[in-house]
Amino acid sequence: MRVFFILMLIIIQIFANTLNQISQTQAKQEEDRLKFIESQKENSNIILTPKKNQISAIISNEKPCFIINEILLIGKDNNKFEKYLKKSLKNVKFKNGNCIGKKSVNIIYNSFYNEILKAGLITTAINLPSQNLKSKTLKFEIIPGKIDTININDKNSTKNRASIFTSFGINKKGDILNLRDIEQALEILQNASNGNVSFELLPSNKENYSDINITKEEKLPLNLSLSFDNLGSKATGKYQGSLNLNVLNLMGFNEILYSSYSKNIFKADKQSVENDTKRGKTDNIYYGITIPYKRFSLDFNEYRYNYDQAIPGAFGVYKYSGKSKRRNLTINYLYHRDQISKNSLFFRLWEKENKNYIEDYELDNQRKKTAGYEIGLSSQIFIENGHVVFGATYKKGTGARGALRAPEEDYNDGTNRFETVTIDFNFNKSSLNVPLTYDFKFHGMWNNTSLTMQERLNIGGYYTVRGFDGEMSLVGDRGYYIRNTLEYSYLNSHKLYAAFDFGKVSGKSSNYMTDNTLVGSGVGLKGHFKRKVQYDLFLGFPLNKPEFFKTDKTVLNFNTTYNF
Repeated sequence: MRVFFILMLIIIQIFANTLNQISQTQAKQEEDRLKFIESQKENSNIILTPKKNQISAIISNEKPCFIINEILLIGKDNNKFEKYLKKSLKNVKFKNGNCIGKKSVNIIYNSFYNEILKAGLITTAINLPSQNLKSKTLKFEIIPGKIDTININDKNSTKNRASIFTSFGINKKGDILNLRDIEQALEILQNASNGNVSFELLPSNKENYSDINITKEEKLPLNLSLSFDNLGSKATGKYQGSLNLNVLNLMGFNEILYSSYSKNIFKADKQSVENDTKRGKTDNIYYGITIPYKRFSLDFNEYRYNYDQAIPGAFGVYKYSGKSKRRNLTINYLYHRDQISKNSLFFRLWEKENKNYIEDYELDNQRKKTAGYEIGLSSQIFIENGHVVFGATYKKGTGARGALRAPEEDYNDGTNRFETVTIDFNFNKSSLNVPLTYDFKFHGMWNNTSLTMQERLNIGGYYTVRGFDGEMSLVGDRGYYIRNTLEYSYLNSHKLYAAFDFGKVSGKSSNYMTDNTLVGSGVGLKGHFKRKVQYDLFLGFPLNKPEFFKTDKTVLNFNTTYNF
């Protein structure tokens, strides 16, 4: 045993640099597989826009006219509508003391009604009661439209009641009907269903009340898919296969249970020394659950990534292995939505653990365990034939959950109490005249502390700067990458696209590099056949890289998914 221990120490010292390079490459592969898995998730965006009236400024010289010093709201809940009135008066440039006539009164009415519609209060009515304009006061009567009943497929089953509870809330009866709340509920129902979800508003037996009738297609609540790609590494298996299974609304609370298992399909590159031969391999599993409630959602997931890599030595081939585990508990809150945007906040508790082995002997000096929290915000703005998405995240390691002191702390090259800030920006716009779509993505990361290898930014490959084979990456404590994609839809479900990407890293960990930028480009085909088979085929080319950076002159990437 003593001899074996000494032998392991000698091997570790000999392969120290090699092991660091492998750990760096596999950290990138771990991130890439996680990005691939999470890209399979779909979230609905339902925006319902009622027709608005055209408005203009009030008529300044209208005859006859009456001086109006005050505009008042009367009726139930009128205080809830004051802000819409103030905004509408500003839109038509009305000021107290203006002399207005019949046409100007209609202009003010239409502007006020538009603001009510924009707020989603589509069944709320505005009346013009009898007026005494000589009093220099104009009155609008508010008649709030309210909710009576909410039904799904006209069935009052326990499961449907649970679905209504998580999508609308405890008891909406008697609440003012708001289209934004219906949009949110429909998104929750749609995310947890394989069928289409729609609704209609019907007059209730009660005056000024409406029934919300939801129609939901009854389909098997399972999503099963198989994926195949060549986005792995040569050392642990270039070709990867994935089995993905989602279970939708099994308990009736619009919950989503999701899982994914991936592994190398074909053998990895062989390493041989005399008669000793070994190959690498990899596998990973990802699972979790999402439970929504109105504008909140709670998500838990766990991700496990394992790999074996063969390292040739002087007297044989050694197996170098790694195991990592991540857990996340996230609460999201959609704090504002309107007819053109959705804005949310999130708070996440996370923990991460990494272990490495040589010939099943754990390398204690490479063991890492960290935990902490993230806070972030996201805004999605819907523009004509496109969207803009902005996100910002602050991530902090706290040393909680039995976190271990990072080995890099001995030489000030990392800490388990790190701090990073990330910014994401996406602009997507389609042309009205030709079938072209331009997509711009920016991802930037900045550090407030030194970072361990697992927390640094990696660029170069299918998910960052395209045109590189992903076997090697540029790594830095901070940096950014930009992805530009121009798509041409030559058939309804099929697109030809061109890519041009740029990335740069910096910071203490990349000070040794004379060139810290990557530029890549490429062309590709992607699309789907009746949504059963999805594909993406990409041919990439590296345009600029450091001299030491090794990559193929041309890169062919593909991934395809079959949905059952």
